[in-house]
Amino acid sequence: MKLTNSFFSDIRKLVVSARTTVARGIDLVQVRTNFEIGRRIAEEELRGKGRATYGEEVVRALAERLTGEFGKGFSHTNLKLMRLF
Repeated sequence: MKLTNSFFSDIRKLVVSARTTVARGIDLVQVRTNFEIGRRIAEEELRGKGRATYGEEVVRALAERLTGEFGKGFSHTNLKLMRLF
């Protein structure tokens, strides 16, 4: 059986549209997650009563543990940027 180009094109558009929608949804979830991580880091740092060294220790320790469990994306630099966000 031969598929028409029009039929294939319509199905292809559905797949591309679905993938785009999923990617946008994932991006929104990732942005929200990064914001929440940053917010919680800031809250934890406040428990250290503003000591800069405490804040750095929190970020370094968290980066090490998250990277160990989840891999890339949770470096010390990334977590600092999340905190700034």
